[in-house]
Amino acid sequence: MSRITWDFTRAVTVGVFLVALCMLIPNVAQAGCNVFVKTPYAARIVGQRAIVAVGVRGTDCKERKLFHVRLRQDRFLWPDKTLAEVRFMLTNASLRTRYLCKGPIGEKGVFAEAWVEGDEKHQLARVKFKACG
Repeated sequence: MSRITWDFTRAVTVGVFLVALCMLIPNVAQAGCNVFVKTPYAARIVGQRAIVAVGVRGTDCKERKLFHVRLRQDRFLWPDKTLAEVRFMLTNASLRTRYLCKGPIGEKGVFAEAWVEGDEKHQLARVKFKACG
């Protein structure tokens, strides 16, 4: 085997080895991280009814980023209304926001959404709450 062929073969082998090694070592900057939303629930806060939304950024998240959690009202044939929102710079934790019920008595359809700045939003199906007055 000539010297040029041997050097080329060695260079290709080293390159393949490095690519395989990079695929095996997790890259934290590119690795995804679990973000999810819990179903909104009713609670009593200071003697008043409230609807609470919780977003969770999983323990596999290693970078500090701006995390948003929003509680929205589902309005038929109208844009959805934001009832409460919170955002905080964090690595991994759960973040909650609450809406103190006010307005007319009746049924309110709400949903929660959570996302990390620059990533896709995670939403839950709509939930109905009765008598929020």
